[in-house]
Amino acid sequence: MHFKLFWLIAAVISVSTFAAEPQPAVEPYQRFSSNEPNYFVGAWDNGDDWHMEFNLSIKYALWPPQASRHKLLFVYNGTYDFYLQSRDSAPIISRRQNIAPVYQYALGADPNRPEYEFRAGWYHESNGQTIETAEDFQDAGEFARDQVSRGWDYLGLEYKSPFFAGMRQHFDMRIFCDCQGWGSEDREDNIFWTSVNEQPKINDYDGIRWIMGDFELPADFGNLRLELKTGNRDFDALGNISGKFVFSDFLGFPLNIFYFNGYGRELSSYHERNQFIGIGIEMESF
Repeated sequence: MHFKLFWLIAAVISVSTFAAEPQPAVEPYQRFSSNEPNYFVGAWDNGDDWHMEFNLSIKYALWPPQASRHKLLFVYNGTYDFYLQSRDSAPIISRRQNIAPVYQYALGADPNRPEYEFRAGWYHESNGQTIETAEDFQDAGEFARDQVSRGWDYLGLEYKSPFFAGMRQHFDMRIFCDCQGWGSEDREDNIFWTSVNEQPKINDYDGIRWIMGDFELPADFGNLRLELKTGNRDFDALGNISGKFVFSDFLGFPLNIFYFNGYGRELSSYHERNQFIGIGIEMESF
């Protein structure tokens, strides 16, 4: 009798112990989060004054309100240059305004950081500037290029997945429309302030993007990311390659050091090749 009672008590204790074991914490579903890396850096450009550059990037799940493989997202990416002490009045200049409704299909155990993602969205991209004619350009003075209006729409198709050695890849195909403002206006990518033999187009220099990231250096020294971009207008456009090399998360700190060599550091100079470096803070989530 005592032997049976002992085993009964032991069974009750073991069951209660397992039941009381803490379960792994599940991160709440985030409807609001970052889209691209958010950063604030000091930048040195071979064709521009020293300035601070910051990128604000968000996405919000419009539907459904709970975790799901299927989502309708609102996406905003904005890039600005702050000419602190390098220009009179320290102006802040809009360089890129990128906004879209996006459909996302995702797979993975973590709804906030899915392992696989496919997205399709209709994006409007512009720089928020106003100069549209050669006359206005001449009247604008020394920094007229900063005020040249650029704008276009495109169908964005994106795929994110694991790559190799713990890295991740992000493939981005952009099919540009001869329109902007979701079809309400004509595309603005002509060069009107100087003579050119042949008008370039944005898809001569942009349209195919591939990012390889999360390459972890030994001893938690940091992460490396490579961003490549080229045009997709025709076969010749594939030769217009741009690259950005990024070092981040130095010893666990959100430090960002990058080097860019290619076309389109900003929308008004999408057809010009330049180089620039930067150092600052980068955050991929908040």
